[in-house]
Amino acid sequence: MPTGRLPADEQRLSELYRDCAAERRMVVLLDNAHSERQVRPLLTAAPESLVIITSRYRLDRLAADPGAKVIRLGPLTTADSVRLLTRIVGHDEMAGRGPGAAAVAERCGGIPLALCETGARVAVREHLTWDTVNAGAALVKGSP
Repeated sequence: MPTGRLPADEQRLSELYRDCAAERRMVVLLDNAHSERQVRPLLTAAPESLVIITSRYRLDRLAADPGAKVIRLGPLTTADSVRLLTRIVGHDEMAGRGPGAAAVAERCGGIPLALCETGARVAVREHLTWDTVNAGAALVKGSP
């Protein structure tokens, strides 16, 4: 539908979305949802559709809906964290070798967002090593 023909009213826009989605088979990913109110208009009742919602917050009212399944994810293991850092950084000399990569992974606490941010910064700074990243993090935190 052309943008100019979309309703300006949020309720009507939600109804239009649901009408368009009703007969379709689709996967909708709602990433980093802040609240139930934010995602509720985007839920579809189409039986062959799937809605995946990620959030750092507990969305208890959504979890109570029929068909909802809550999957709580903990932090990544150190090995998985190093693997993620290695994929992001890409160049061989930083490819997760040595204790430095594991130390950086542990400092990130297994949190994917922290790992991705750290990996992205290292990927564009070829002069960095895992040991220098780890040493810099120690200085920022004030630990030896």
